[in-house]
Amino acid sequence: MAEVAQPAADLAERLLETVPQATRRIRRAMRAHGAPGLTIAQLRALIFLRRRAGIGLSPLADHLGMSLPASSALIQRLVLAGLVDRTSDPSERRRIQLQLTDEGAERLARGRAGVRGWLAGELAGLSPADQATLSKALEILDRVGRGWDDLPRRVGE
Repeated sequence: MAEVAQPAADLAERLLETVPQATRRIRRAMRAHGAPGLTIAQLRALIFLRRRAGIGLSPLADHLGMSLPASSALIQRLVLAGLVDRTSDPSERRRIQLQLTDEGAERLARGRAGVRGWLAGELAGLSPADQATLSKALEILDRVGRGWDDLPRRVGE
């Protein structure tokens, strides 16, 4: 492994501590202010399907960090709730395609609006300078993180 300058290593450590804490807080807010009756995994699945309509089960399982059987069971619950449609892929019958139903899209929109409202209220307490700094930091994090999308989930994949 290459030697990393200490400021970058310190920043990496802070990132490893801060991002999971922020994620936990947002997940807690999703439970409190988001879509009642949906788990965080279900909300994450709906968000992913909104962005990637027609995707199969394997990419969804990979995104969620779940096994295929667990992801299949999660999708089955969403199908039974009328939030997701599951159809056969016309080009390969053994594959399925997943997409949000109108009800799924509406439920997701309501959940995200609730969390967005809560989060905006929290961020409104920041000074304009801190809001601008946070905005810039998020742009940088997004840019840096784009390269992580192609990393294997496990060593050797």
